[in-house]
Amino acid sequence: MATVPERRAATGRRSEDRTVQALWGVLHDLGHEITTLAYLVESELKDVAGVELIGEQVSRVRTLVSHALAAETHEEIVPLRPLLTQLVKLADRVSEPSVVLADGAAAAVRADGTVLWRILANVLGNAVRAAGPGGHVRVELTANSPVTVSITDDGPGFGRIPPGTASLGLVTVARLAEASGAQALVGPGEPEGTCVRIVFPSHLSEGEHE
Repeated sequence: MATVPERRAATGRRSEDRTVQALWGVLHDLGHEITTLAYLVESELKDVAGVELIGEQVSRVRTLVSHALAAETHEEIVPLRPLLTQLVKLADRVSEPSVVLADGAAAAVRADGTVLWRILANVLGNAVRAAGPGGHVRVELTANSPVTVSITDDGPGFGRIPPGTASLGLVTVARLAEASGAQALVGPGEPEGTCVRIVFPSHLSEGEHE
């Protein structure tokens, strides 16, 4: 029986590693979305706005599963402010820290909408966990080139929170951002905490879109 050349075998292993990493990323994100859904079901069934959020979250889980099964991306023009508004509204509803979206200009980027949701939801989820009860998370959109989404928490700072899923979330963010042509930059917040910026290069920017 012929043996597989070492280079081909190594390539196969790298491909398998990337597939496993991508699968873990999807499972991580599904867990986050389902947990959010559980919080909504538990606390919001008597609230009309809460029921609407539950419907949106169920749709989001279905989209995430379908997207993972399709294993392909679909680029479109994604207005960022409506997307951030939805994410912030959901996070503020089910989280203990205060989560706010700063006023500012509108902007849009060319990206896969589901991938973009996963990137921003992961960063926002990490910020919420870092801020903790009584903490604060601020989301800002800079429309000037390069278009940038900044998510800042006032927690203890990167690397100083209890171990958990944050590291896997950031690995997923970095991988998805790179695949989308964007950058994920992690730095200190002001005056404390952590700031994660998702930076979109000029060729992905589509100007102002409400």
